[in-house]
Formats: sequence, C-alpha cells, structure tokens
Amino acid sequence: ETTATATATTATATVTSTATVTSTTLSTTETTTNTSTATVTTTFTSDTSTTSEFTTTSTTDTSVTATSTTSSTTTSSDRDVPWTWITCGADYSMGVTTVTTLMVWGHPMSETEKAEPPEGLLWIRVFAGYSHSCGINQFGETLCWGRNLEQQCDVPDGYTFEILELGEAHTCGLTNQELLLCWGADTLDRLEVPNVKKWLMVSTGSYHTCGVTQAGITLCWGDDGHGRLDVAFRDETDIFWEAVTCGDR
Repeated sequence: ETTATATATTATATVTSTATVTSTTLSTTETTTNTSTATVTTTFTSDTSTTSEFTTTSTTDTSVTATSTTSSTTTSSDRDVPWTWITCGADYSMGVTTVTTLMVWGHPMSETEKAEPPEGLLWIRVFAGYSHSCGINQFGETLCWGRNLEQQCDVPDGYTFEILELGEAHTCGLTNQELLLCWGADTLDRLEVPNVKKWLMVSTGSYHTCGVTQAGITLCWGDDGHGRLDVAFRDETDIFWEAVTCGDR
C-alpha cells in the first residue's frame, strides 16, 4: 500500500535469518542429510512530521529446504577415527585404528582372500603385500592370509615377530630378539638371509630383500638383476646405514 505526498524520510530495517544444518553418518553406508532453512524479513517505513506521509511496507519470507543423500560403501564407521598403523599393498591398503579395528580398502582384482583377515581378532599391526597379507593380533600372534602356493603364509613357529615385510611370494620377519627370518618361495635366493645375529630393519621387493644390521651395515640378497644387490658405498667403512627400502622390481 502506498500513500505519497513526500518530504523527509526515516528508514527502519529489520533482518531475521535462521539456518539449520543436520548431518547424519551411518556405519558402512554413509548417508549425509543437509537441511537448510532461511527466513528473511525486511520492513522499511518512512514518515514525515510535516505535510506529507510516505509509507512502504515490504515483507519477504523465504523458506528453502534442500536435502541431498549420498551413499557409499566403506569399512569405516567414522572418517575421523584416529589411526595407529597403515600399510599399502600392490592394489589395496590396510590400517589399524585406535580401537584395534582392521580396515581394508582398495581394489584387489584377483586373489581377494588377501583382503579378508581372520575374523574375531583385534590387530596391532598389519602388513599388505602383492598377493598375501599378514598381521600381529592382540595376543602377539603373527598370522598371514591370502595366496599360499609358495608357503609365504606359513609363519615359523616359536617366534614373536615385531615387523614383517612381504615380497611377491616370500615373507620376512624381524623378531623381538632382532633375529631375521624369511620364508616362502625358495627361488632366486630370496630366503638366503646372511648369517648375522642382530638386525635393525628389513625391506622386501618382488624378488630381493635388503636389511640393515645393528652394526649399520646394509646387506641385500635375492635376484641380482638390474644391480638390485649392489649396495652403494659398500666399501666405505665410515658409512653406517640406518634404514633401507626396496622397490617393486
């Protein structure tokens, strides 16, 4: 409604805004629901104290509600859960959360059993390989699963392992006594661990393995193709190694 004879103007503006967001996350299937509601009210009033009056009232109410739902399959019940251990295999990954839950993701196109750990156990550390996986459970036991045609999952009895390294068809483990053992495919000298009493760490490739002794010496064994076993600075007596890592091939 408008009545005009106009002179001076006094303006008053009122804005009211309300926003609501609701988010819901479910286990294994993640569903996110966002609801947004906004209400805006604006009032303008102009008065004169002399011979004229000009009044305009405008009210706008806007309610917008939007809901979107996205579903995806995941092994995690909460994306914000802290992790204590992570490992990457050839085409998949595994991790352990702070509640010792084992999570597996990726695309193991073949030999899917490597991504299917024994049920009913909690895990401290896990190790992903090419076609098999291993883990240390809450009882300190080391278990391996997946492809076992070359006995790469046959963990030696009587040892407590702290770290495992998985090659394509062999496995190496470092015990709590700093002893290094390897098992699996006994070809290309992959299991020929040098006669050293104490090891600091170990790393495996597809067909070879390297380790660092407690004396800081790096030794490699297995397939010597492409110079895999030619350790740099091997003749330098004043160089001490702390770590070594092996690539795929």
